[in-house]
Amino acid sequence: MSLVGQSTDHRGHHCSYGLNREYEAVLFRNGLRPTAHDLSGEVRAVELSSHPFFVATLFQHERKALRGEIPPLVKAFVAALSH
Repeated sequence: MSLVGQSTDHRGHHCSYGLNREYEAVLFRNGLRPTAHDLSGEVRAVELSSHPFFVATLFQHERKALRGEIPPLVKAFVAALSH
């Protein structure tokens, strides 16, 4: 499980950006790891395992706040601040 807070989640995204698969082997060899994928297998989030909180996403995790929910990444960030 990653900072996203669960092993599976279904949320929409409108993003035409992505990782070039030709560079994934280089990108993920020193601790940066893919932690979320879309239905076609494209990487949508990465985390740096050696850092207490380093995450980058290509989806809109903050949209949960529109429904009055605290996004899991926000919870994880606040928890990382207390360590």
